[in-house]
Amino acid sequence: VNLFQAKRVKLSKYWQFIRYIAPTDEQFDWKARDAVGVYCLLCKQKINYSAFRNPKAVQRHVDRDHPHLIHGQSAAQSPSLQNTPKRRMKTPAAAQAPQAQM
Repeated sequence: VNLFQAKRVKLSKYWQFIRYIAPTDEQFDWKARDAVGVYCLLCKQKINYSAFRNPKAVQRHVDRDHPHLIHGQSAAQSPSLQNTPKRRMKTPAAAQAPQAQM
């Protein structure tokens, strides 16, 4: 896999350990728009990424898998993701409607 580093990024703290994946093994001055994805150097995982279609993929990956890098916590202090709810559950409309008293 041929990796290259981003030249300019908006949120550099999210890109510390992320590298673009070049489309070929050819050595070239690749641009971000040429990348076929991104690669996390910490967990050795490919992340589906497109600057146009999926620009928040890197931020979501780092927030989910490496929150201690962004929030200054050690890995032991970061909260377990299994115990934190991902989304708020919506209650059914019937449960929200007031019931008529008889």
